[in-house]
Amino acid sequence: MMNMKKPEAADCLTPQAYEQAEREGRRNLPARVLEVFQPVTFASVGYPVAVDTVAELWKYADSMQERRTEWIINDLLGGLTDSEFAHAKEINEAVCALSREHFGRRMVARSSLLRAINSLRHILHLCGDARPPILEVGPGSGYLGAMLMREGFPYVATEVTQAFYLYQHMLWERVVPGGVTQLVTDPARLSALEAPDAGRALHIPWWHFYDHDCLHTSLRVGLVTCNHVLCEMHPRALHYLLQLTRTVMDESPGPRIVAFENYGSQINVPAWYVNSRFYRYGYAISHHDDRFTVYADPAADRPSARFPNVNMRNLEHANAVQRFGEQTVGTIWEPQAFYTPQNALSARILEGRAALLPKHDLAAFQEMAHKLAGPNAEFNEDEHFWALIDAT
Repeated sequence: MMNMKKPEAADCLTPQAYEQAEREGRRNLPARVLEVFQPVTFASVGYPVAVDTVAELWKYADSMQERRTEWIINDLLGGLTDSEFAHAKEINEAVCALSREHFGRRMVARSSLLRAINSLRHILHLCGDARPPILEVGPGSGYLGAMLMREGFPYVATEVTQAFYLYQHMLWERVVPGGVTQLVTDPARLSALEAPDAGRALHIPWWHFYDHDCLHTSLRVGLVTCNHVLCEMHPRALHYLLQLTRTVMDESPGPRIVAFENYGSQINVPAWYVNSRFYRYGYAISHHDDRFTVYADPAADRPSARFPNVNMRNLEHANAVQRFGEQTVGTIWEPQAFYTPQNALSARILEGRAALLPKHDLAAFQEMAHKLAGPNAEFNEDEHFWALIDAT
């Protein structure tokens, strides 16, 4: 694991600089692309995705996973290992420092950081000692990316919202000073990009992530992750992503791997639709349970049964065909639990979980957070709001 460098002075990327670059980027994009590359689920529920000042970015330091700290540590993770606790401590030291400097308050990241540790844990199970370039779509508050860089991975990220992009940039510059190439103010096209060096990042805004020549890009990665976003993006953005993954992982020594913790909110797009699109683009489930999901092309050694799995022309299976015909399309394509040591990728996850040695519990994490942020470590402002409306 890499040691975090002492932060150096760096100018923040401002909302005004981002918005000016976004306006210029939009001018050169067709209407259908502008329709598709939008945070559609955030827009449908009214979740804010833009700020006017850097000082407002405090809202994104511990967002989206509030009120889940206890459940994440106790149930999802079963405690933190030494290396995971070191990540949590040093990332929170960075969060606390930048929040004092830019937000005028002492803050730490709790649930959002801990949830990212689950993804990190499983990516390490899959990769072992290898450190292939990783592409993350929709990094949220950026904590998985920060930890991947600290672990020595070349890291590529793309983000569709202004506020999260700005917070990601601020955090990553604090964790790896000078190690992040942000493309908001750079005209580079996706087709001309290459993966960064180990422990460094390439940060791509949405208007550069779309490139009509993307299938000829020089960018190559070994794994794609997209946590809590697949059901939240526009369906045609999902198609674009799946088409692109086949190119950026074209030279991967093993199977193409798309791995993530959760499909995301399904208020607009259901998980069965996302699952069906993966199969359409040649992927199959290699591992799927309540903690992590892996699609691979080809699925290593023994994929889950492809959907649908009934031969409609086989008259000897008339009863099965009839039962199949009575199902809805959502039932047919709903992702089914699949984990087995007979699948190479699933075996890595199962073996990795069995070898874990969590030593740090909820009390240890809370003590660390309290030392950094004092009473502010107990609850964030979103949680105060939840407590208010739950009590009335």
